[in-house]
Amino acid sequence: MRKAFALFLCLAALTCAPLAHAQAITEAMAAAWQEAIDQAIEAHDSAAVGRLLADEVQIVGEAVADGVRQSFHLDKRTYIAALDQQWQTASTYTYRGEGRVIRLEGEQAVITGTVIESRTVGDLGTATTRTASTSTLI
Repeated sequence: MRKAFALFLCLAALTCAPLAHAQAITEAMAAAWQEAIDQAIEAHDSAAVGRLLADEVQIVGEAVADGVRQSFHLDKRTYIAALDQQWQTASTYTYRGEGRVIRLEGEQAVITGTVIESRTVGDLGTATTRTASTSTLI
């Protein structure tokens, strides 16, 4: 349980196409998208998260649990289900991003930073994770 739980919680990268438009992505657009994602996660609103992610989104990362390192690759449906599962099983859950930097690279925006999540799950106690994150908006 602990390995599977950690696997879904430790996200390292999001690659998505949430902005359908003909113009180039601006720093303001990228910042607004990131703020909307943060607010949806803080509110435990998986439907809102889903609306902000492209259907083709790929979430890839690496998690370490009990000394075992595992890579993972989630599609949108699996990611949304994992969010719902963690919110349902955690008696407390907090989320925040820090140190975010937005870089414009051609027609893409790359957002890097750190995600801090804290959750309490039954008799497992409280766990806090700090995860480097990268989101690419295309």
